[in-house]
Amino acid sequence: MKGRAWLAGKAQPLQIQAVGPRLECWFDPKAAAADQDHLPGLELVALGLQVDGAALEQELRALLGLA
Repeated sequence: MKGRAWLAGKAQPLQIQAVGPRLECWFDPKAAAADQDHLPGLELVALGLQVDGAALEQELRALLGLA
C-alpha cells in the first residue's frame, strides 16, 4: 500500500508505505510546497492479488471514525 495523509495542523503530508508486515511513515518536506492548500484527507493505493476493496474501505472508514 502507498499513499499520503494530509493531517489538520501539519504543514507536510504523511507518506505511507506498507509491504507485508512492514509499515513506514514519514512527513515529506518536498511535497509541502505543492500541497499547502490541501484539505485534510487520505489517498491510498492498495496492490495485491486478492484485495477486497469494499472491505478495505470499510476498515479504513472505521479506523478514521467515518463509519
